[in-house]
This record gives sequence, C-alpha cells and structure tokens, in this order.
Amino acid sequence: LGPWLIAFSTGGAVVAELLISTRLPLLLQREGLAPEPAKLYLSAFFACLLAGRLFVTLVPLRLGNRALLTISAGGALGFFAAGLAYEPRLLPLVALFLAPFFPVATDLLAEEHLEHLDRGISLTMACVSLLLIPAHIGVGALSEVIGLRRALAIGPAALVLALLLIGWSARRAARARDT
Repeated sequence: LGPWLIAFSTGGAVVAELLISTRLPLLLQREGLAPEPAKLYLSAFFACLLAGRLFVTLVPLRLGNRALLTISAGGALGFFAAGLAYEPRLLPLVALFLAPFFPVATDLLAEEHLEHLDRGISLTMACVSLLLIPAHIGVGALSEVIGLRRALAIGPAALVLALLLIGWSARRAARARDT
C-alpha cells in the first residue's frame, strides 16, 4: 500500500501543476488580461517551477521527505486557493511549491521501496495518468457550467488529496517502524 499512497499523492500534485500550466493564459484572458501578458504569466509559472527545483537541488534542507512533500503540497494549496479566490496572477507562485514534489516523492519511493523502485515509478506514472484524465475532462465540462475559475478548484482538491495521502503514508511508515 505504501507505494500506492506515494504514487497517488504525486498524481494529485501533478494534476494541480498541469491544470495551471494548461489553463493559466485562458483564465487570465477571461479575467480581462490581454493575450500577450497572459502568456507571460505562463512563462513565470515555468520560471517558478525551475527556481523551486533549483532551490531544493542547491540548498541543503534538513527535512525528511514527507515533511518536504507536506510543505510542497500545503504551500501550493495555499497559493492555488488564493489565486482562485482573490487574484489569479498569484497562480504562477504555486509552481515554487510544487517544484520539489515529484523529485522528492521519487526519493521517498527509493528510500522506502528500493527493491521495487522500477515498479514504484511505473505505478506513479500510471496513477498520474489515471488522475489527469478525469481532472482535465472535469475542468473542461465544469468550466462550461460554472466558469473556468470555479472549475479549477479541482486543483486545490487534488492537493488536499495529496496531503491526506502523505499523512496516511506517514502513519503507515511509523507503524511499520514500530513493529
């Protein structure tokens, strides 16, 4: 069950990341921003993604993998919610927090399930795909009914799922160490 929890939590984070990267310019244009500046915000999203990955690569952090995953998903959830509720131009900042999630989750898989790492990575990719399909269909269908901004709430919901699964995974790992 451990690799499944890590895989699905990663899927939740990737869903949030891809919902922003595929719809940010459209959302900003619907909010009144001209097309060219809206595209620049997408570039800012990817710059933040790069900056976040460089930060966790170059700065030694003395936190465990689950703590990093929790900070990543929690920070991303906060900025995603603020971006949808108050100011969509905050959404590129979600990438600063999401950036480390996938590599840290992969490291956690290696740390706890090294003997099955190849299957764990494949499982993660399958779970990501399994979550992405309904998320994209859901946002597309919901945006026609309730508007894109509200439909993108699937992203924060996916991050809540990721946080819950990280917590469940931590409890399972603690129980396994205690036995």
